[in-house]
Amino acid sequence: MANLGDDPSPTLYPAPFVVFSVTLFHRDVFRKVGLFDERMTQAEDRDICLRGYCKGFQSFYISTAAYDINRRRLSDVPVTTPLRQYLRGMHKKALIYAYTPSRRQKINTAIFATVHATAVLGMSATPLAPLVELLPLVYQMMRYGGRKGAEMYIKALTLYTLTALFMPLRLKDICAWI
Repeated sequence: MANLGDDPSPTLYPAPFVVFSVTLFHRDVFRKVGLFDERMTQAEDRDICLRGYCKGFQSFYISTAAYDINRRRLSDVPVTTPLRQYLRGMHKKALIYAYTPSRRQKINTAIFATVHATAVLGMSATPLAPLVELLPLVYQMMRYGGRKGAEMYIKALTLYTLTALFMPLRLKDICAWI
């Protein structure tokens, strides 16, 4: 594995937001935009970067990692965070994800939007169409077990449904919403 010192000139890329790993802030950022939003269990990194962007600060991404310990692992925050805590600040989290989606979030949002559309549009053809809404629940229960699977379904359903609903707001200025 390469160390940061192996690349004499890591490249800086301007970015509207960064997903944290090791992030440095100038203290003026916190003075002008405030501190982290403690209601959020995820997306607080994107939130503060977007608030900084709205106040005229620029974020940069360095292309070379010094050391990456989580490259192939997904975050376990959605799994380990209690439901009530996870849902705190959900509207703001969904709005931020609508503006700054990762590839996985785009896919999950599209899946939930498709499932909802299929259920609603299919009701005219058959009253059984809304049962398609239960497919993600069945998947989560098979993956995590009964109670945890139901909890994960509620978390995913809430986040990705709100994210899909907020997608049209991407046409407006994010600075007016956060």
